[in-house]
Amino acid sequence: TELPFDLIKPLNARGSLKMTSVVLGDLELEQVSLTLNAANGRLRIHPITAGLYGGSYSGDVRIDVAESEPVLAFDEKVQGVDLAALARAMFEQENITGSLNGNFTLTGRGNELDKIQRSLAGSMSFELKDGTYEGVDVWYELRRARALLTEETPPEPTLPARTKFSSVTATGVVTGGVMRNDDFVADQPFMQLTGKGNVDIPNGTVDYNLRARVYKKPEALEGATQEEIDDFTKTVSPMKITGTLTSPKVRPDVEELLRQRVEEEIEEKLKDKLKDLFN
Repeated sequence: TELPFDLIKPLNARGSLKMTSVVLGDLELEQVSLTLNAANGRLRIHPITAGLYGGSYSGDVRIDVAESEPVLAFDEKVQGVDLAALARAMFEQENITGSLNGNFTLTGRGNELDKIQRSLAGSMSFELKDGTYEGVDVWYELRRARALLTEETPPEPTLPARTKFSSVTATGVVTGGVMRNDDFVADQPFMQLTGKGNVDIPNGTVDYNLRARVYKKPEALEGATQEEIDDFTKTVSPMKITGTLTSPKVRPDVEELLRQRVEEEIEEKLKDKLKDLFN
């Protein structure tokens, strides 16, 4: 998409606008209020406030076309946004719910949207609260991977597949359109996922390595055997998230799980050897 920078370059304007509702792309905003200041090829829209799917949006947008290559800068914040409605509008996605808080401070350069995305730099942070992700049951996937390693019969899945979370948080630095996140934390009623990874904004893909730690709360682990609970609570289980932002694949890292199990067996044998030696 080529952006209308030629319209901005000669613009000389100052004013404010208030609108009951605005459709921007596929997004619907309500009670929009903004102040605009444009001169000498530089446009600033600040402050911007609006209602966004049950929550709020505030922003500061700057566009500089005075030089040969346009520069866009965004400093935006969303609070208490209905994630289900937002995902449906932006991605036609129907499998996620929750409440979204986020901060995005980004700068991009270029004449077209794709080039701007690939030059993005800055920082991002977000928090999801009290939501669900449909189509994947993380707890079942861990149990199934364990059954594979122990050569046991896999457990019966609980359908529909669903993962509930009380909160998901992440912050990251963006370089070349890719966010590097080293503090991912997702809390569930009986388990916590932590780890790090990348979000490729232009390509809309994710690549994460996570660790799942199950709390010692057997009452929350319906259907699990005592052996399963013991195995999961005494160690962390590696997981991976890969694929597209709209349809990521969440699965245990079976190769890493196998390596861990081999190391544990070797450690036990070494302990037995040492006991025999000292005896």
